[in-house]
Amino acid sequence: MTDYEATTRTGTPWHLWVVGGLALLWNGFGATDFAASTFAPDVWLGDMIGYTEPQIDYIKSFAWWQSAMWFVGTWGGFLGAIALLLRSRLAVWLFLVSLLGAVGSLVVTRTAESMPEGMDPGFLPNIIIAIAAVLVIYAVRMKRAGVLR
Repeated sequence: MTDYEATTRTGTPWHLWVVGGLALLWNGFGATDFAASTFAPDVWLGDMIGYTEPQIDYIKSFAWWQSAMWFVGTWGGFLGAIALLLRSRLAVWLFLVSLLGAVGSLVVTRTAESMPEGMDPGFLPNIIIAIAAVLVIYAVRMKRAGVLR
């Protein structure tokens, strides 16, 4: 190894594997929830989660743009976690897209007029946004440190 290679090569810090693995698990659940809610809502939401028929119908009635924000938020985070583990600088953009989707979903949730009883998500959307923001910040720092290529 030349002196130039020694000074420009950046190793992978241990915390990238921890953060990336946790991000993959967290966002993997979100992506699974989106896919199952979209393609098998009666089984997933009804049988697995225990939603009532009006609650399932409410989710089925989402406009395309509501589903698009949910898709972008969940799948952006999932792909961002994979990019982070692959040390790709695309992780920054994917996590940013995920954050924007999460914020959009929060706005939809908080402004919904006809949400069925028992569907108020409480503080969970705020937690989702906080985690998404932390992942953006982490990815930006890893990019600036030269860890992401």
